[in-house]
Amino acid sequence: MNTTRISLAYSLPTQTLGSFIKSKRQEKKLSIRQLAEAVKEEKKTDTPFSPGFLSEIENGRRFPSDILFSILAKVLGVDETTLRSFDQRMPSDELKELQQINPQFGFAFRRAVEIIREDNLTPNELLERLHNSNANNV
Repeated sequence: MNTTRISLAYSLPTQTLGSFIKSKRQEKKLSIRQLAEAVKEEKKTDTPFSPGFLSEIENGRRFPSDILFSILAKVLGVDETTLRSFDQRMPSDELKELQQINPQFGFAFRRAVEIIREDNLTPNELLERLHNSNANNV
């Protein structure tokens, strides 16, 4: 098994979205209740926003909506793109869009999953293979 580290350009986050949010909240010395209140104020709505929901996000059981991503980024003082980079969910909408553009992508993605399982690849090994394949085709 290849243990070579990929270049920094292809590095993966070491934290999940929830743990990143929690660490930023703690850096700002906010309790989960205080963060929930700040989010509620930023939303400018009377809709309840509970600390329990934030706790579920921090523990990886729930995920924020697009609007909530924007609000959390603003309240936590981080760039929204940075915050989204910690979202470990599969980009299903993007994968579907690619498959609609070219149905062959569906077959390619299915084959990629088979290769990952057959070769027991880690995420870094997968990226390394993609990078090396791209470099060989240049």
